[in-house]
Amino acid sequence: MPNPARHPPGLRPASSHCRPRRRNDRTGRKNSRRLIERPSFPFEINDVEQLLGISVAYAHPGHYQAGQAMGQMITPSSYDLFASDPVALADGNGVTGTYRSGRFVFPPMPSGPWADQLDGHIAVVEGTATMASDAAAGPPIHFRMTADYSDITRSASLGEIDGCDFTETNVDGNGTVHLVIHPSIWFNLVDFSSLDAGSDAAPTEADAGTQPYVAFALGLAQLSAYSFSFSIP
Repeated sequence: MPNPARHPPGLRPASSHCRPRRRNDRTGRKNSRRLIERPSFPFEINDVEQLLGISVAYAHPGHYQAGQAMGQMITPSSYDLFASDPVALADGNGVTGTYRSGRFVFPPMPSGPWADQLDGHIAVVEGTATMASDAAAGPPIHFRMTADYSDITRSASLGEIDGCDFTETNVDGNGTVHLVIHPSIWFNLVDFSSLDAGSDAAPTEADAGTQPYVAFALGLAQLSAYSFSFSIP
């Protein structure tokens, strides 16, 4: 069955051995909550560098139903989302059946090859933001965003992002589950205008409790930021 793939997690069927892969995409518990609509913060994000700590991923049959995971990859690790090559994750296990939704999980603490760079955070992002509608509105804002497990669990219990889209697939053998992360969604609620311009060498870090800090953590918990699919092999 499916195994974890591209970038953070995926899964796979019992008695199968699949290799996970990751694809860059620049551009849970479902909790029956509506996604927050994007406010009119007309900033474009550029030159972004991102590190992410990942815990586990699960897939569920049909509409999300807690306790009915059909497959899982439960080896925590960390990743550079803009690495040039796909990242192979640990193998996962699962059962045959129809997959339609997945769960993406943030761990309490980072681990894996990028744990030191994450410095205790679950996500670290650096980049520049510019006004999309008016090039003369001011200099680009060089920013640094971080989020901790405690920030994410305020809107996603246990760090679990449930109900993520899984392209409907009838899995009946070995294959690869691909997980695509959509970082642009993390910034949908962030108002960069409250941050100082900073510089490339010294980006402005959003302080805990400020609008950009809280909004970034909310963005990390949006289920639309993570999507799964399955392929053979």
